[in-house]
Amino acid sequence: MPTGYGCGDRGQEVVDGLTLFLRLGDDPVLTSSLAIRMSEQGLRSIELELGAPRNDTWPRRDLSAAGVVQIADQQLIVIVVAFQRLRHGGDLVYYLIYDDTDASLSMIKLLPDHHEIACTPAPLPRRNAAGGGYELVVMARNLRATVDRRDVLCVCAPETRASPAASDGGVGPWQIHGRRFPENLPPFSADVVFSFEGKAFWVDLSQGLVCCDLHNTRGSAVDFRFIRLPAEEPQLDDSEETPNDEPKKIRTVGCVGDSIRFVRVDRSRDCADDLETVWTLDLAEEKWTKEEELAAKVLWGLDGFKEAGLPEAPLEYPILTADGALCFVLPDQREFVEDGPVDDCICSFDVRRKRLLWHGRVHDYQTTEPVILLSDIFRKQHFPRKRKLAEDLPAAGLTMAGS
Repeated sequence: MPTGYGCGDRGQEVVDGLTLFLRLGDDPVLTSSLAIRMSEQGLRSIELELGAPRNDTWPRRDLSAAGVVQIADQQLIVIVVAFQRLRHGGDLVYYLIYDDTDASLSMIKLLPDHHEIACTPAPLPRRNAAGGGYELVVMARNLRATVDRRDVLCVCAPETRASPAASDGGVGPWQIHGRRFPENLPPFSADVVFSFEGKAFWVDLSQGLVCCDLHNTRGSAVDFRFIRLPAEEPQLDDSEETPNDEPKKIRTVGCVGDSIRFVRVDRSRDCADDLETVWTLDLAEEKWTKEEELAAKVLWGLDGFKEAGLPEAPLEYPILTADGALCFVLPDQREFVEDGPVDDCICSFDVRRKRLLWHGRVHDYQTTEPVILLSDIFRKQHFPRKRKLAEDLPAAGLTMAGS
């Protein structure tokens, strides 16, 4: 049964009225669609939460809805959904969570009152070691606190959702802890979040990683440490950047087996000479070791690349998979695409063995961030198809398309 946590007097009615729909892409076209349908009762409950009059004269067109997929990891899909009154003001923002372990759908108030998101809206998901559910960890600011106590870490755990009033230092389904960053750390914006060996990591691809021990979130404050990107990695100067050189377009950090790796693509005048480099982090020593370098033209020359009709295009939006494969987007090279849909390619390489593992195409997809979220969450498809999946996206009700 869908469950709402901290979502207001009518929150349960809202989540009861939601259905999640998925249309999977068919190989080799990987474009998939995710949508949310809201029942009339759920829609009316949202209107009342936003202060609509109790009659049918309030214009339905005054209500807008949006949804963006933030996380597809740890057998969870986390979507930020927002409802807003366009002309009369007011909004409601929630995390909508699909848990693949039990095919459940939950909705959680984005943050406690008088708090705002810091660094990234993407929560860090963490599975309970005992198998009793999941935690969401979010960086935030307390807008009513003094400056020295404004930075906080919000944790939504199974026990706080079950007994929100009893959670130590909690507000609703959230626990709130102080957050202490290292002194003199420049403004920090997270592009990647993940957990590794009991630690939580937020990665700003323009400068480095901050991390904390997830086992020490029971106290009043949580201490963070900062790990810079590799020393030979030039730190970006925002004043010199162009939109085509945003960090996440040419860099990523991720877990591979029992290690943390950093990938960077260095641009050249000729994209054939673009250089892909991989480093591995020694977490105890906070040092990076260069593992390999490879030019784009080497990847283009791998067996099966030309045979598949793949373009010799710049390597963009690198993604590391848990087994060590490295994925890239190869963007549509047409200067003008008015004659047809955008046709980008996604390729997965075993860089060490110099093999093309798989490839596919994405057609005319939305460019709402994030660009790629790798996940095998829907492979099992063990959940009731009538409730959670549909061959076609819903045509009726209020629909929100994710990225």
